[in-house]
Amino acid sequence: MLACRCRTIQSKRGKKVKDVSKQQKIRMAADMLMVILLPLLMAYSLIGESLHEWFGIVMFAVFFFHHFLNWRWYKNLTKGSYTIRRIVLTITNGLLLMLMIALPVSGMFMAKHTLRFLNGIVPAELLRTVHLLASHWGFILMSLHLGFHWSSILSMMKRMFHIQSPSSRRTWILRAIAIVLCCYGIYSFVALQYGQYLFLRSVFVFLDFSKPLVFSLAERIGVMALFVGIAYYADKIMLRKK
Repeated sequence: MLACRCRTIQSKRGKKVKDVSKQQKIRMAADMLMVILLPLLMAYSLIGESLHEWFGIVMFAVFFFHHFLNWRWYKNLTKGSYTIRRIVLTITNGLLLMLMIALPVSGMFMAKHTLRFLNGIVPAELLRTVHLLASHWGFILMSLHLGFHWSSILSMMKRMFHIQSPSSRRTWILRAIAIVLCCYGIYSFVALQYGQYLFLRSVFVFLDFSKPLVFSLAERIGVMALFVGIAYYADKIMLRKK
């Protein structure tokens, strides 16, 4: 769902390179804000219910702002042929959209600080189940969505920082960091018992309040990195088979 609109500038070496447009910078800022908010929202009890609710409202607004910026993606849904890659990305985006609607709706009726007048209208058990499923599956799908577009994000960042020449050293350093994060993500996925929440084997989220917030956030960032990596390399495979 990322679109590219760039302008050409003259580099110091005299080569013409594409610069990042203002709209792209806004899109990147919105995406980065969602990436920051996502692990914070998943550690909701550790940041406090009030802050969780406000962060949720901001996340909901930024998510739909992201869709507004990418409205052409919806316009082109009926155009062109559907490859395996396009089918996978369309299904991922469609499911993510439904989950991101279910999340704020269920959250609003459970709110104890921001929208208290809605509390108690819908049975709490139903809301808790919907919110738990939507939050954990939404976290995974948003990470996958990010991974499917990671090549575009890297390309955009190169243009933002005017990185032109390839560097094998930089590539291997980034790969090493990615491997470490993915390995930590596997550990965190098991330690946080994500499987139990994804398949509703537990309706209550266990949080270790003795653990510092920074470590709790690191675990969730690790899980996010794991699924970003899975989607990134899956996308490379699908592009080769295209």
